[in-house]
Amino acid sequence: MADGITGKSYTKSLNLINPNQPMKTNLIIMSFLGLTLLGCSTTAQLIENAKGEERTIQEMDAFFKGLLDTLDMPGLSVIVINDSQIAYQGTFGLVELGSAQSITRQTIFEAASLSKPVFAYFVLKQVEKGLLDLDKPLFDYLPYPDIAYDQRAQLITARMILSHSSGLPNWRSDSLKIEFEPGSKYMYSGEGYEYLTQVIAKVNGLEVSALDSLFQVEIAKPINAQQFHFRWKADFSELKATGHQNNQPTSREKDFKDIQCSSAGGLHTDARSYAQFLLSIFSNSILPNELMEEMLKQQVDLPDEDVNKLLIGATGWSLGFGIIPVNGKNCYFHGGNNEDFQSWMHFYPDQGYGVAVFSNSDKIQSPEFFDLFFDFINDGIRFDLDQLN
Repeated sequence: MADGITGKSYTKSLNLINPNQPMKTNLIIMSFLGLTLLGCSTTAQLIENAKGEERTIQEMDAFFKGLLDTLDMPGLSVIVINDSQIAYQGTFGLVELGSAQSITRQTIFEAASLSKPVFAYFVLKQVEKGLLDLDKPLFDYLPYPDIAYDQRAQLITARMILSHSSGLPNWRSDSLKIEFEPGSKYMYSGEGYEYLTQVIAKVNGLEVSALDSLFQVEIAKPINAQQFHFRWKADFSELKATGHQNNQPTSREKDFKDIQCSSAGGLHTDARSYAQFLLSIFSNSILPNELMEEMLKQQVDLPDEDVNKLLIGATGWSLGFGIIPVNGKNCYFHGGNNEDFQSWMHFYPDQGYGVAVFSNSDKIQSPEFFDLFFDFINDGIRFDLDQLN
């Protein structure tokens, strides 16, 4: 299932919760309002949601601290953008359960599939440079041995991969197979991004291992994203949070040390660096207007049975983001699920408004999280779990 609201598998997330047990109500939220929390700002600054409704920093802090406690999560890092400026940044909980080390603004998380829109941005930079045509078959740049046996492989383009209509599955179970005629419909695919990664390296005359260095020059440094890497860095060992599954710490550091560049889920970031990415979209500071418009334009419709359509009213996918129509405007979103790190973000570009949440646990991609989160944020996104019944 798509890494939108669901991560790798919404059904898997649902299995963590008894479907017959009522969800927490907003009485939980209200019980925390007005508290002053250790390490959080106490200024009178007001934070707006997408509807223009205002909340104090104390109310924001109290909600997310309450959410942490209610869902028994180790840590969270949250950022809110108002009027194309970072208006709120809250950090809560611990780097690792049982430790005394708190999450800080410098703490690094795995962005999981929030990596994909960032890499899509990087891909469009290659289009601007004239190295890649969105509609030229990738086979013409670099045949992919894993699907070379299927003639339909010669039809797959960068546009199809970025809009999840390539016919490639999310992840292969054994051999990689093309599931349908490329370009004919939507199906979320991490495998497609892995193929596109190799193509981007090829057109730049680089090894895949050198792509992050190019990404730093063309994207990360120009947008002032100081911790924004698709490849492991030595200082991550000190700055990175520990992932958790079933309230137990995990250790997958070696996995990323061995990866040359994972565009589908390997971005390491702090919340502020990711916010800088969103701000660059609002300001069109990296891509020309026509490419930015192309990135945000709906490219493919979601099928009626898609869980993102059923749960939150998403209608389609752009070149990197899911799209939810809200009161005549497009809300763009993406979720991430590396199992022990999970994340979520959505934004309204015409308002310069956005929210991003990073966690070092397996609790964000759950009905309980979305029920409470969407109700409090109140950005016009409805969450309707009954649609799955």
